Amino acid sequence: MLLLVTELVLRARRTTALFERDAVLLDRRGNRLRIPLAAIETVRRGGGSRRRVIEIVLTSAGATPVVHTLSPPSDQLVQFFL
Repeated sequence: MLLLVTELVLRARRTTALFERDAVLLDRRGNRLRIPLAAIETVRRGGGSRRRVIEIVLTSAGATPVVHTLSPPSDQLVQFFL
């Protein structure tokens, strides 16, 4: 039986996002943050002049949600990951 394992990685300015089975691992110049998928409310494109930005919005209990941003080098990468 052949088992293929692929990694989905987005390399952006100053941040790399590794998409795992049950989490997203953000690496910002050695500072790593593992975000479980259950903690992510949505992933969206930034608005206005920030159209080439991916925003990972975390769930919140009535408070202001935490938003992590990634800035891929091209708009095509933004479209691919959304």
